[in-house]
Amino acid sequence: MNKQNKDIFDRIDEYFSTIDSEEIARKFRNFISKYPLVKQEVLNGNRTWQQIYEDWVLLGEQDSIFDK
Repeated sequence: MNKQNKDIFDRIDEYFSTIDSEEIARKFRNFISKYPLVKQEVLNGNRTWQQIYEDWVLLGEQDSIFDK
């Protein structure tokens, strides 16, 4: 891993170490309540909760993937 990538990962680790896991869970539950079609994707077997969570973290709630 080059120094630039290591610096990025260090900053990400630092950021997440300051966030309360209960706060993250609350925000994710709020997200799911705002986007009921996301829940349907899981219930229909099209996606897993893990996939939804990873997209939410990496892409952000405003990404067009959640408009489907």
